[in-house]
Amino acid sequence: MSKFKCLCGETISDTHYPRPTAGVIVKQMDEEKFYDRVSASIAEFMSAVADGRRDQWITSRFGDQYPKDLDDASVVSDLLAAGGLDIRVLIDECPSCGRLHVQKQPESPRNVSYVPDAKGYQGVLRGSPGRAEEG
Repeated sequence: MSKFKCLCGETISDTHYPRPTAGVIVKQMDEEKFYDRVSASIAEFMSAVADGRRDQWITSRFGDQYPKDLDDASVVSDLLAAGGLDIRVLIDECPSCGRLHVQKQPESPRNVSYVPDAKGYQGVLRGSPGRAEEG
């Protein structure tokens, strides 16, 4: 998306990560597909590690440019992130009016806006306390 203008006039940009006004949605109808895909990828990776084929598997999955010195948890994290790129939709909350902007389809520049009952920014997408410091 990069940036867009909310109906209230506020410019919403996705140039920073993570943002307290953004999130992702995995639609309930796609949840099983997402978990099956991610579980299969993690199982393949674990099998490759057990068989001594870790580096070859990483190269075949992520390409030559992917660092081989990452710990297994980082690789699994990347598998989780990559597992739903074509499934999940992005959601942004306007920091001014609180309007929610939900992507119509994965990787689409179009979204649908929803106005909250309460006026103003509500912080509904803000992460759990302490979460941002963990990353």
